[in-house]
Amino acid sequence: MFSCDDPPIVSMDNMLPPDDPDSPSSSASPTTSLSSSSGASLLASGTGSSSSASSPPTAPVDSTSPPQLRRSIRSNKGVPPTHHQDYLAFGVTSHVIPTHYKDARGDPVWEEAMGSEFDAHHANNTWTVVDRPSDTPTIGSRWVYTMKMFPDGSIERHKARVMALGYSQEQGVDYHETFALVARMSTVRTLLAVASMKNWPLAKLDVKNAFLHGDLDEVIYM
Repeated sequence: MFSCDDPPIVSMDNMLPPDDPDSPSSSASPTTSLSSSSGASLLASGTGSSSSASSPPTAPVDSTSPPQLRRSIRSNKGVPPTHHQDYLAFGVTSHVIPTHYKDARGDPVWEEAMGSEFDAHHANNTWTVVDRPSDTPTIGSRWVYTMKMFPDGSIERHKARVMALGYSQEQGVDYHETFALVARMSTVRTLLAVASMKNWPLAKLDVKNAFLHGDLDEVIYM
């Protein structure tokens, strides 16, 4: 837009000196003229560009507000952590050891192991079958299964043992003293040292059902 106070637009032809007729380049010199309409369009466009370049005012930033957290778009559902990958192979085993009689029943390998255990009890006269007394508490029992392995990791034999629930025994009634099932390491080291000094040959043997050879002074109902 123009106001009345705007200076008039003067053509450049009026500002330049008149051409010299003797000058050889007077006819070839170009002249440029600006009309009022072109000047108006230039001023109008300049005014619009300056208004569009100005940015709107922004709200002040509150320093006390918590920063916004970026949500991850990576999909890791069902993928185990990296530090668990080294331990996945240790949870796989090809040997299944039953934990209850119902699990071992029907498996010929474990039934054979349980039959060998019963035969050993009968051969050593471990118990005598009697009627259950009504005024005497009895001790429960359960089957315990395990496998004996060779040094190379192969199976030597399957073992099944019928065990009394010793935690249900009462001291002074069912037992008076306890014994260790295995020898102390100090005893083993002493035996090896004496055999080394005496040049005695050493051999290893396994006694099946060794605990059945002991005698009980108490009467226990199981």
